[in-house]
Amino acid sequence: MTLPTFAALVALAQFGAAAADPARLAVPAADVARARELVRRLGSDSYADRERATRDLAEMGRRAAGPLRAALADPDPEIAARAAGLYPPAAAADLAARAAAFAADRAGRYDHDLPGWEAFWAAAGDDPAARSLFLAIVREPANAELLVAIGGPAGRGAAAAVAGGVVYGRPPVPPRPADLVAPLARRRSAMFAALQSPPPGVKPAGVSPTPDVALVLLAESLAPAAPPGGYAQFQSGSYFYNAEGRDVMVGKGPFGPVPARLAVRWLDTRADPPAQYAAILIAQNAGLGPAAGRYAVRYLRAKGGNLYNRVSAMQALVRYPDPGGVPALEGYFADETAVVPGVPAQRQAEIRLRDAALVAALVLTGQDPTAYGLSRPSAMAGGAAIQFPNATYVFQDDAPGTAADKREAAFARWRAWRAAVHGAVGGGAILPALPAKN
Repeated sequence: MTLPTFAALVALAQFGAAAADPARLAVPAADVARARELVRRLGSDSYADRERATRDLAEMGRRAAGPLRAALADPDPEIAARAAGLYPPAAAADLAARAAAFAADRAGRYDHDLPGWEAFWAAAGDDPAARSLFLAIVREPANAELLVAIGGPAGRGAAAAVAGGVVYGRPPVPPRPADLVAPLARRRSAMFAALQSPPPGVKPAGVSPTPDVALVLLAESLAPAAPPGGYAQFQSGSYFYNAEGRDVMVGKGPFGPVPARLAVRWLDTRADPPAQYAAILIAQNAGLGPAAGRYAVRYLRAKGGNLYNRVSAMQALVRYPDPGGVPALEGYFADETAVVPGVPAQRQAEIRLRDAALVAALVLTGQDPTAYGLSRPSAMAGGAAIQFPNATYVFQDDAPGTAADKREAAFARWRAWRAAVHGAVGGGAILPALPAKN
């Protein structure tokens, strides 16, 4: 069934469109009772009765939305099937009426039962810019299905909401990630298709509209593992690599800092190592620098993923320091994994993961790596080095075996420095104990 346009739905809900108080949208008890009776007749033995009840429910519009929503889970397949066709336009009409009340409530004086609003508010706030973005999300008819899924799937908490004549009551529990998988996949696919094949006469856009992206990011933050795999991550993350998307993330768009809040919430919920590493890159590229340091700490603590990505995370941490950075780096101080193999003929010692961690910790604590026996080879010297902003560092073999001696002396010096700092603050546990070496 084709849903009416948003403008048409607002026209159908004129009696509540000018009212900021959503209480005026409550469905009278008599209408709720009539809708329930009509729903019961959807399962009548008489075909004519079933058809008449279907027409009457359609004419009731949003006033029948509550009972129709409850009927989606009816054990009678005839009732459930007919309700499935009637509920979407009724729910969309109710959504339009509630959106009109929400828009009229510019001061935020009232509590609005809009699907998805509670989850959105928790992630993005309740200031005027946040309300403006949420209203833009609601006004896009294609977002209705995903909004309703975020607000609570049919059958969960519906009985309590319908009892009060309210269609969209706050769900008693957050939406299950599994309930978001299908509507999220459909919304994401539709957005991607619109970019690839815009309507005739419409100039292709580099990114999807910000409200649509914001909704998908919100849904994905509520279901971080749905769907699995990297393609969905790429689709969402690609927004941040477009110039328009980057501008929005730094507050240059019409919604101020609100999209960035949702982006940070989305990045905060990335669960698997590839997604967590991508969060570091996205945060840097999207102008969310301080968050990049936090994500680098998270990635390093997880100790998963690609070896070179871990070195890259250490580099990001140096660029964007985080209070948890040094403890996370110390977790690698006993890691002998080779990052770059040694080349004896060039007097180049093996570079280990612990070396990169030490350099990062020294830079973060304002110490000079060269005082710890690390060298800064010139570009002409060739060979690999630990790359950090504005400098490269490496333990060099001045003679066979000297790099290993320098390494051990460097870590001994760090332990002494840390012990002194630890004592200077009265024994406070500002740094954890080093892991034991094998």
